[in-house]
Amino acid sequence: MSAMRVAVAGAGLMAVVHTRAARGAGAHLVAAVHPDGEKGRSAAEAFGADRGYPSLDDALDHADAN
Repeated sequence: MSAMRVAVAGAGLMAVVHTRAARGAGAHLVAAVHPDGEKGRSAAEAFGADRGYPSLDDALDHADAN
């Protein structure tokens, strides 16, 4: 069974909470999403996600690429 793949939306406190919960459940964080593309990339780096995206649609479009 492969690890669950998740994306987190936002870069604030709740994103940190959800990221920790997902990792605690054994998930792999594939994306951080924030409308400000730079914040999305920064959040991805801070959370250890594979990549940051400016929209959920963009993240979903590339979901198989990660």
